[in-house]
Amino acid sequence: MAQMKLNHLSKQYEDGVTAISDFHLHIHDQEFLVLVGPSGCGKSTLLRMIVGLERITSGELIIGEEIVNEVPAKDRDIAMVFQGFALYPYMSVYDNLAFGLKLKKYDPSLISKRVRPIAKLLGLENRLDQKPDALSGGERQRVALGRAIVCEPRVFLMDEPLSNLDAQLRVQMRSEIIQVHRQLKATTIYVTHDQTEAMTMADRIVVMREGVIQQVATPSTIYRHPANLFVAGFIGSPSMNFAEGRLFEEMGRVFFRGNGLQVELSNAQSHQLREDGYIGKEVIFGFRPENIQQDPQWLQPESTCHVRGRVEVAENMGSEMVLYLSGIADKWITARIRHPYQSCFAIGTELSLTLDISQVHIFDKETEKAVF
Repeated sequence: MAQMKLNHLSKQYEDGVTAISDFHLHIHDQEFLVLVGPSGCGKSTLLRMIVGLERITSGELIIGEEIVNEVPAKDRDIAMVFQGFALYPYMSVYDNLAFGLKLKKYDPSLISKRVRPIAKLLGLENRLDQKPDALSGGERQRVALGRAIVCEPRVFLMDEPLSNLDAQLRVQMRSEIIQVHRQLKATTIYVTHDQTEAMTMADRIVVMREGVIQQVATPSTIYRHPANLFVAGFIGSPSMNFAEGRLFEEMGRVFFRGNGLQVELSNAQSHQLREDGYIGKEVIFGFRPENIQQDPQWLQPESTCHVRGRVEVAENMGSEMVLYLSGIADKWITARIRHPYQSCFAIGTELSLTLDISQVHIFDKETEKAVF
């Protein structure tokens, strides 16, 4: 396998549209890197640049120690798994798996030595003589994955490979892809618009917006310490709650006030805001749904405040309840209530809720960058 360096890559089309802008990233050997972002943010374009299907406008693409900008796609030693299965319907599973090796004119005995262990790894050893139309969706996706694996490339690229599967199969295939990755120790770049896939599969996540990197970090860091307002709102389901307002200080205590919400911040948060010169400035206040609860035992007891809201929508998720509430921040906000078995959340119910101040976020209103 190999490390990759994407040195300030850009892609601009003849009509002046910039799809990728100054994309700079070091991908480690054996890393499972996930590119995530909304539709049209440039994820698939970047993958096509790496594999050689899109010409790089500027910057260097380095695989291992080799600059491959001008290397033809077939010589880059990269395997790609597409959104569609792209299997040959009149070929058997074995022949689909072996197709790339046959193109390279490998000896049949070597092909068999490559294909059969991979088929066993993917649970396809009893399907080798069947055609793709006899397979389930998950099995077809395994064939597409296996076809890439048998070529033993330096890098695997996967472009939304699970988007055509139903929810249950997606969960199953996520686990299987990660297991295969751990066994093969393959350098992998995985594109998805599904943040659940990104959070559960990645060693690191790259959040993209309009062809520009917004943040690169581990899933935990992305979730707990988003770099800006876009990342905070994009990662997390339900998404983070936001309120616009101003910071002010009274008798040595710092408060956020805005959109009908007033919250006293902790000493540490207040100190940072003073040091950074934010007292008196307009900011955006953010908090995640799980950090507002009915029962304060689920929160940090030393740093809470009480707010009230009216239930407008209640979604029963079994072990938790997702509530959409009015009366806070002059708009609906979302709360994810743990273990709601003994509670009544009828529409119109007025609730007293507890917000964990230690977990809130402050964003600069002008730059949208995170203060904390």
